[in-house]
Amino acid sequence: MANNSFVDIDDVVKNVKSSNAFVEIEHTLAEISENIKRIKKDREENLKSIKETREDIESQIKMTKQKIVNYLDQLQEDILKELSVSVVTERNQIRKLLTSVQQTEKDVTEYQNNLANIKQHASDLQAFLYLKQIEQDVDGKDKLIQTLVENKNLNCTTLSWNVSSNVQSFQTCISTFGEIVVESKLSSISMGSRKNKQAQLTIDSLEHKSKKTENLRGRNITDCSGPAFKW
Repeated sequence: MANNSFVDIDDVVKNVKSSNAFVEIEHTLAEISENIKRIKKDREENLKSIKETREDIESQIKMTKQKIVNYLDQLQEDILKELSVSVVTERNQIRKLLTSVQQTEKDVTEYQNNLANIKQHASDLQAFLYLKQIEQDVDGKDKLIQTLVENKNLNCTTLSWNVSSNVQSFQTCISTFGEIVVESKLSSISMGSRKNKQAQLTIDSLEHKSKKTENLRGRNITDCSGPAFKW
């Protein structure tokens, strides 16, 4: 067998640990490790940012809701004050009229009692004189009662609430409190990258040498520390 059929493995792997390819692989792995650390740190910071942003948005939502509630509370207070004023005004008018009617009723009752006594005990002259005395007053009382009806003072007062159209459409106009916007922005992380062509050429050279051993399957190959062996 010719000598060129034997390849010393030392020629293939000689000085591989100090080769550019070996050093570049070490550097590349170190850079990958650093890049992984940067990615982990960047993602952890993003998680922290999301948590802080969520808390801030929750605070804004609650604050906005409270502003709306405060505004509605103020509107409620205003309309309740208006209701109270309306009730007091109407009640005072009714009570004023009722006081006047009650006084008239008292006067009429007195006249009725006097007439009953006069009719039973007084002379015709006394009856005549009393009639003349109260005639004008009784006529005034009668006109007062008729005027109450004619001037609609006895109309029944009712209260109701006409809901504002804005309030009625509140639920339909405001169907959502807003929306959560999720955006994807470019990361500011700086990634290391090594592209050493010379290292690649060196690796290719080693691979070229190693390919020579493919033809040695079934042949003898001399190890640097012992006799030839077969694959």
